[in-house]
Formats: sequence, C-alpha cells, structure tokens
Amino acid sequence: MILPKLDYKGEVCVEFYYHMYGHHVRSLRLVQRTATSAGEVIRTVWMRSRDMGTTWYHGNTEVDISPDSQVCPFAVLNNSFFEFISIKNGL
Repeated sequence: MILPKLDYKGEVCVEFYYHMYGHHVRSLRLVQRTATSAGEVIRTVWMRSRDMGTTWYHGNTEVDISPDSQVCPFAVLNNSFFEFISIKNGL
C-alpha cells in the first residue's frame, strides 16, 4: 500500500488496518517520503512495535501532504517463518 502522489496540499487522514504477530516482530511504520531540492526526506508519521497477537487493529493518522510527497508502510521483523506483519487499506 503506497498512497499515490496527489495534486493536493494540506492535511489528510490516512486510515488502514494492521496485524503484527510473532515474538520477533519489531515495528511497523508509516513513512512520508518528500522530494526536496536537497534530495528525498523520509520521516515517520505513525509507528507501532512488538507482537500484538492475532488481532487486526485499526490505525489512522493525520498527515500534512504536498504534491511532492507519498506515504508508504515500512515493516521491520527478524528472520523467521512464524512472524507476520500485514497492512490493508482502510475504510
């Protein structure tokens, strides 16, 4: 799930569902990538960490966007066949 670049400047609400299961799950982040004259700037706009069981959770965050920015997920986990991080589009 990567939000497309929008011809819009202002605050938007990003909604999604996430699932983080397993002992070695580290973190799930939404990052905002913005192109600037000095290069790409990446900042975390939302984050959760640790095993959260087998439940799907609703997440949302307000993000100030511009036509030069995108919001995308970034998951970190240790190598294992039994750890899962999933994200799906919101409402």
